[in-house]
Amino acid sequence: MALDSVLFFLTAGIGWFIWSLFTWKSGQSPAKKILKIRVFDVKTNQPVTWGHMAIYEFLFGVAVSLASTIVNVISFGLLGFWPFFIFWVVDFCWYWKDGKKRTIRDNVVKVVVVNIA
Repeated sequence: MALDSVLFFLTAGIGWFIWSLFTWKSGQSPAKKILKIRVFDVKTNQPVTWGHMAIYEFLFGVAVSLASTIVNVISFGLLGFWPFFIFWVVDFCWYWKDGKKRTIRDNVVKVVVVNIA
């Protein structure tokens, strides 16, 4: 996640998004491609499809950002960055909760992330 964020920042988002359009078809984001990590569907044990990966990488992030923004607006800006930060801390803790090493996003989208190197 950190490497994807750095790549997104360095390419002003546009380069990351274009690169993603090509890497999503193999169940990878740009950072996952560099790190030799692939996302697999839990049910089929096959790499996820382009659309599944788009939901996993893009739409879920947008949903979390929108939800954090809405909570911040409802609280009249009093919460600032905290709703977004709290979600990612909970997501990180969820990764360790049951020994399966799957984040909330992994569970919702029904995928498993595997190092293929």
